[in-house]
Amino acid sequence: MKEIVLTRAIMAAGEKLSVLELREPTYDEVEQMGIPFSYTESGDMKLDTRSALKYIPVLAGIPRSSASQMVLKDVFMVSMSIVGFLRGRRAAPPQKATLQHRPLLAHKPLELKSVAVSRFLEMEAEAVRISEEINHG
Repeated sequence: MKEIVLTRAIMAAGEKLSVLELREPTYDEVEQMGIPFSYTESGDMKLDTRSALKYIPVLAGIPRSSASQMVLKDVFMVSMSIVGFLRGRRAAPPQKATLQHRPLLAHKPLELKSVAVSRFLEMEAEAVRISEEINHG
């Protein structure tokens, strides 16, 4: 289960929700809705928005009409959490970024060639934590 604090509350079943609780998708759901991302030839991840949008009401347990009330920033954050489930990474609780984390994000583009691929997931997680710190204090 992953909790996501919404930028703007939505109405679902007559209740105002400011936090969505996402559960992990099942095999049958992935078979039905597909994988919400793919990789380009250059290795960049590409979000399949159509697939990701189908997951939101199902995994959050809300009607589609409630999901459609979400601001785009929240749609993106929820979509990335869904991708996280499918990429096999357990979402860690948000942490404050510290100075020891920032050097990874300070790499110059050419220096990234020498960074191990395994470090990119760590860098991605740090970027998300820093974004959450900026947006949620």
